[in-house]
Parts: sequence; structure tokens; C-alpha cells
Amino acid sequence: MPDGTIEVRDGQLRTLIALELGLTRVPVWITTAADPGTAEAEITRISDQITVNDRRIPLTDGDRAAGIAQMLDFGASVTRVARELQTDREEVKLAEKVGHSPTARQIVDEGQLDFEQAAILADYDVVGDTDAVQHLLNTPPSMFTFEARRIANQREERRKLLQASLPYAAAGFTILTHDLDYADPKFLSATRLYTADDQPVSLAQIQAEPQRWAVYCDLLEDVATLDRETGEPVDPDTVDWATARYPDATPTQGMRHAREVEQHDLWDAYYYLPTDQLDAAGLHELTDTIEPDTVTDLSDRHEADSSDTAPAEDDPDAAARAEALAQQRAEARARAEEERRQRELAEQRATELDKLGKAAMEARRDFLQKLLSRNNDPPQQASSFVVTSVITEPGLLDSHDATVLAMDLLGVKGWRSELLSSIENARPPRCRVVLLALVLAACEQRTGKKAWRYDDPRVQRYLRFLAEIGHTLTPIEQVAVGDRDPDCIEI
Repeated sequence: MPDGTIEVRDGQLRTLIALELGLTRVPVWITTAADPGTAEAEITRISDQITVNDRRIPLTDGDRAAGIAQMLDFGASVTRVARELQTDREEVKLAEKVGHSPTARQIVDEGQLDFEQAAILADYDVVGDTDAVQHLLNTPPSMFTFEARRIANQREERRKLLQASLPYAAAGFTILTHDLDYADPKFLSATRLYTADDQPVSLAQIQAEPQRWAVYCDLLEDVATLDRETGEPVDPDTVDWATARYPDATPTQGMRHAREVEQHDLWDAYYYLPTDQLDAAGLHELTDTIEPDTVTDLSDRHEADSSDTAPAEDDPDAAARAEALAQQRAEARARAEEERRQRELAEQRATELDKLGKAAMEARRDFLQKLLSRNNDPPQQASSFVVTSVITEPGLLDSHDATVLAMDLLGVKGWRSELLSSIENARPPRCRVVLLALVLAACEQRTGKKAWRYDDPRVQRYLRFLAEIGHTLTPIEQVAVGDRDPDCIEI
């Protein structure tokens, strides 16, 4: 080096053995360092060291990933690293993630996870998401993709929630990060609060004193379709969504091209008042409110009782009857309240199960992509599945959306013509893979995140086939095939 010191560039094992044995000298060839300290010199050094070790005693996968990450950090392109180390570009991208995470490098070297799984874990490790890292480390390999998808969806949902809540925070509201149980004693829903003259509290009253209120933003399943230029709402039924993949396609007559619109999430806001703010806000719960059907039922019974015997002013039983009626009203209110609470809990649970269904769907499609990337023959069971599917459902392959999904799973971009071109010179095994992709995509298209809600024999047959060829069914998929009760799944 320029200051006269000597750095080991090639010969680490030799140096470490000398240190272990207590030797003070080792045979080396000493040269002058070229452009020491520059990024280019570091890139060249690391590249040479990895290449030399690949041909002697290979580096561990973790050390190799660390070296690749360093080369990229010094400014080397992915293409250059792939070329110099004679490896795949996608492998370089995965190595960059793993190389930046000590935890990921360790689990790769220990064989706990494969390189792709370690790269997913590394994404959470480098940002300090220790909960996600620990959960993934405790996840069986067969369920890793599903759990990784579930965590990613949770994080994305939380980011969207906080973003949607920003305007309310700016206005002075307290932001709730989860919906409150209807019976939470610390908060009262605005829907249950009334003014001094027994009028429901209005949105204007809530917005006038935001510092008193808390708000929870809930993502709706529906989305808003807007004109990309004007921002005006657009009826989604007037959009030819088949043109979304094809910018130059002509939409069906009378309809709009998908590129002319954009879609945005829709949110609903639920307002809550802390119980200790009730008096200061001048509000109260209207305790006499009960369900309309219950009111009618009680009124009818009361009128029937009254018509039989109209109580005199000095009737000693009048007070007892009034007390009994009040008790009946209170019990009816309690039943109605409990029924409403149970409905809300059931809806919340169904929503959470749908989220598991979404993660399972994404993990399932990852499995399909890997399955269909092969050029050799499909699994042995595939021929029977394909033939049976086409015979029992003659119109199975008619869906445009299913064809689009098949092209995505096969990695084919563009139109159907590109799919045809991809098999022009393909060998018979690859043609059989493409046929399997078309059938699987048609089955997958109808197996959405809510498949667990329905007892569909077609979906059950499809999922059982996937399990037969190597896909591990998640708990929510086990519900869809009828092997598990949805009430037994922990949320």
C-alpha cells in the first residue's frame, strides 16, 4: 500500500494458518497496489477473491453474498457482477439482499432457508423488523411463502392505514390503529351518542372538536374509479378492462380504454369518544333505544294487556306491571346489543380469514410459477387432471382473464400471439406445460381469497391436485377443501 503496509489480497487461509500455528513469516508474492482505496480497485479485488475461491475452497453462500453486496455498494452494476462471477442476474439481486443481513447470511450457511427465502427475511432484518424476522425463523419451510406473504400484506395494510389517517391527524383527531371492540369500556362509538335534546351527534359536531375524538380508518373492498385527467368518478362498467395489458388495443365500442382511468382505495372513518370526555362534550348514550322489531313486539303485548284490563289509578298491581315491562325492555335491549356485537365480531373474523385467503392465494401462485417454469414434462398426475377438467367443463378455457393469468404464470408478456410464438419451436414437454398452465389458470381464477366461504367441488378438486403435486395447503385452504372448520383457525 502507499504507506508501506501489506494487505492480504490472495492467501487468507495461508495467513490464518500461520497465525494459528504462531508463525511469524509466510511465503508471499508482494506487488504494488493498483489505485488503492478507489471504488474500482475494491470492486476488482472482491471480484478476484470470489472467483479464486470459487475454484479453490469455495466461500460459504453467506460470505459470497456479502462480497456481492459490497461490489454493488461500491457501484458495480448487477450486469457486471453477474458477468464477472458467471452467475445469474436474479441470483445477484438475491445475494445483495442476503449480503446486507448478518442474520440472513447465517441462516443460509446453516441451511435453515434457501437463498430466496433468506432474501425475504433479509428485507425485514435490514429495517429492524425483529417481529417479522423471528416469526419467519420459527416458520416451517413448507409454510414460509404463505407466512411471508401474510406479513407483507399486514405491513402494506398498516402503511395504507397510516397514510389514510394523516388528514385526520393533521385536523387534531387521535388516530386508532385498530378497530375497537364494540364493548370497549374506554371508548364510545359516535353512533351510540346523542345530544342533550336526544338528537344523534352529527359529523359537523365531531369535526368542530377533533381534539376530543378518536378515529379509525377502515379500508373498504370497493375501489374508486376516476378519470386519469379530470379526477371525476367513472362507472367501472363503462371501462374495457381487457385493454389494461394492451396500451395500443382498441376498446369495445362505447367503452373506455383502461389507461384513461385510475383506481384508488376507498376508506370509511369510524369515530369514537373517550368515555371520560362524555360529560365535557355534552353528550349521552340514549339508553332507551332498542331494536324496532323488539319495540313493536313489546308494544303489541302491552296493548293486549291494557285492552284486557285497563288499570285504575289505585290499582296496586300497576307499579309491578310497569316494573315488569321495564325489565322486559332492558332484557330486549341487552339481547339486541349482544346480537349486534356477535354480528360485528363474525364480520371482523370473516374479514381476517379473507386476509389469510389472500396470502394463501399469493403463495399458491408463487408455487404455480415455479411449477410452470420447467421445460421438462409436468408431474405425472397432470395428464389425468387436465383431461378430466376439459371433459367435465367444456368451457373451462374460454375465459380471457384466465388466459391472461396463464401468461403471467408462464412469464409471457403481451398478447395471445406472444403465447403462440413461445411454443412454435418448443419441445413436446414444454407444450404440455403450457397446456397445464391454461387449465390451472382457469381453476385458479375462480379460487380467490374467499374460496374458504364456499363448498365448491371444483375448487376442492383443484386444491387437492396441487397438494398431490407438492403444494402444502395452508389452514385456510384446508377449510376450502372441507378438511378444517374455519372457527378452529387462530387469527
